[in-house]
Amino acid sequence: MNVIKTVYFSLILSCFTFACTEKPINPPSMDTTGTITLNFNLLQNDVAYSLLDVVTHSVINKRYKITDIKFYVNYINVMDTSGTSYQVSDYNLIDFDAGDTSLDIEVPLGKYTSINFALGIDSITNYGNPNGYAVDHPLGLGSDMHWNTSLGYLFVMVEGLSDTSSTGVGTVTNIMKYDIGTEALYRNVYRPINIAIADVNTHESIDFYIDIDDFFYNATDTIDFAIENLTHSTGSGFGLAERFMNNFYRAIQ
Repeated sequence: MNVIKTVYFSLILSCFTFACTEKPINPPSMDTTGTITLNFNLLQNDVAYSLLDVVTHSVINKRYKITDIKFYVNYINVMDTSGTSYQVSDYNLIDFDAGDTSLDIEVPLGKYTSINFALGIDSITNYGNPNGYAVDHPLGLGSDMHWNTSLGYLFVMVEGLSDTSSTGVGTVTNIMKYDIGTEALYRNVYRPINIAIADVNTHESIDFYIDIDDFFYNATDTIDFAIENLTHSTGSGFGLAERFMNNFYRAIQ
């Protein structure tokens, strides 16, 4: 697969417990902060992708389309040049179908060398009652990301359709649904940055790119989405869920 973007695989961290997240040292005051916008963009084989576009996987050579992608961007931490880490946001939901593909974070004035966030929810919150949140809160029932009180929340949800014909010119109607959750699939995404927030008027941005082909392929594993098309992260489905989650978080560049 042609990869033109910088790869940070060796820098991406994974973690599985709430201990992996950091609490804010000092919640920043709005009059001493600037803004960083996080933008999430879809690619397919390094070319801009829009939901519902039918494409041919660059390695698997089968046609498919993605109809929805949702995932949590939680416990966002930024680290400054002194090594001090600030948790600047708690719960955020990226929802491509709804057009919610960016978010703003307020950070203290300073120079920053890295940002990291969780694709997941800490164990206490994960098994809490979603009715305790407003419907439109990222953890509220309106997110459609809550399974039930025994399983908690989905961390990542990807849906689509594929062509299962041997000719590759059949109808793209075979359901693909990857519902990823549970504590064992909590992952942390890390990105080195070089951003200076000089004053309250400073507004910087960070672009993340997600190549949908990478959901199904890496150098050591291929997920044939025409066959391995459904998982709910539990029981016999856990193995596929783990493979998909590992691909998904590595796909965020």
